Amino acid sequence: MDIGSVIVSWVHQLATVVWIGALVLNALVFTPAMSTIAPRQRGKLTSIIIKRITIIVIICILVLIGTGFRSTEIRLGSPPEMFSLLFSTTYGQVLLAKLFMMLSMIIIGAIIGFVLEPRMRALTGSASAKEGLPGGAPPARDLSQLTTLQRQLNILSTVEMTLGVLILLTVAILHEL
Repeated sequence: MDIGSVIVSWVHQLATVVWIGALVLNALVFTPAMSTIAPRQRGKLTSIIIKRITIIVIICILVLIGTGFRSTEIRLGSPPEMFSLLFSTTYGQVLLAKLFMMLSMIIIGAIIGFVLEPRMRALTGSASAKEGLPGGAPPARDLSQLTTLQRQLNILSTVEMTLGVLILLTVAILHEL
């Protein structure tokens, strides 16, 4: 047993658990709890949570790319040999499926963090409160847009979390190959 390989594997698994764990926590704890909060405050809190999770996820992705490449190199050999084995072995094909799911998660996360979150922040920022009804309630059009954004966020978050859970399944399969 090579201690370097063990450390690379452990760091890789830790980054995976942190990323997917954040998604599960969001889907099973934060999202249901949000339904008890007024829409404007829900949007503000959601925006804060997304920004913080995005920072954590970006760090995890960078760690996963580095450790994943190293783990694959340990398992399949140097890059020229590695790339041919990715397509010609069951291990490589399952790994490619895992990478495709991870890429899909990154794209979904980018949409959430860099498209939906700024829109949500704009709708719940101080401008909405000033233009809104007494008591800082957002105008009806903003409330409708905010509700639509929150629904889109919930759908994308659920898809991203499901992909994360499927990645864990592919990891179990890879360990058996």
